[in-house]
Amino acid sequence: MCRADQAAAAKMPLGFVPAGTGNGIVKSLLSRAGEELNPVCAVLSILRARLDKADVGALEQEGQVKTYSILSLSWGLIADVDIQCDRYRFLGESRVLLQAAASIVKLKSYKGRLQLLCPPAEGTAPATPRNWKVIDGRFVCLWAMNMSHAAYDLHVAPEAQLQDGCFDVVVLKEGISRGTVARAFMEIEKGTHIRYPQIEIYKAEEVIWEPSCGSGIFSVDGELSACGPETVESLPKMHKAKKLALGYEKVHLKVLKAKLSLLVP
Repeated sequence: MCRADQAAAAKMPLGFVPAGTGNGIVKSLLSRAGEELNPVCAVLSILRARLDKADVGALEQEGQVKTYSILSLSWGLIADVDIQCDRYRFLGESRVLLQAAASIVKLKSYKGRLQLLCPPAEGTAPATPRNWKVIDGRFVCLWAMNMSHAAYDLHVAPEAQLQDGCFDVVVLKEGISRGTVARAFMEIEKGTHIRYPQIEIYKAEEVIWEPSCGSGIFSVDGELSACGPETVESLPKMHKAKKLALGYEKVHLKVLKAKLSLLVP
């Protein structure tokens, strides 16, 4: 998406084979077709050459696109776990569980503002004006999903669609208990965590996130993309010298509908 020939490159269909830690994109594609997550199913889906389109999120700061998202954005608890667990890479995949447990025990919250431009409700006239929903306060977690799974065992957004022109935004605000967060995480593999009333989910065509604190981590597609000045020193060593895609300030996500070509099951 950052290439000079972006328009032509976006038309080249991409296929995915599970070879990483989370494999969220390929899990999302295979699960919507009822296929198992394994290399054989992934390769067969590529060989079938069935084409589909997917939305892409463009992230802007000061009116300029800084980076893009295919899978997810996160701030707070999820980003903390995703990035801080890298100090335990020698433990393999269990590092995520260890960091998640530690982060739930501490359960930090971060002050900020979230603005969501939600699509009109079903059944309303196409010309119905859209309003921004504004949420001010302290957040335990913000998790915006373009696809259903953030990882093979994280069915975060069961209602997410490839090209509905929206990201599904999961919000956990200060006041949610450690017990509720822990139970929700134990249910997230099946997608039943959304039954808890303290977990708010919105569909949004645009998202504006603005931190009002000096601490915290912002992650795009599982990669460290912005970091508060008070958090830099606590980052794992491998992340401290990274050049980050975003500043730790207001970020405007705009969904580019059906922008990306995919090979799907």
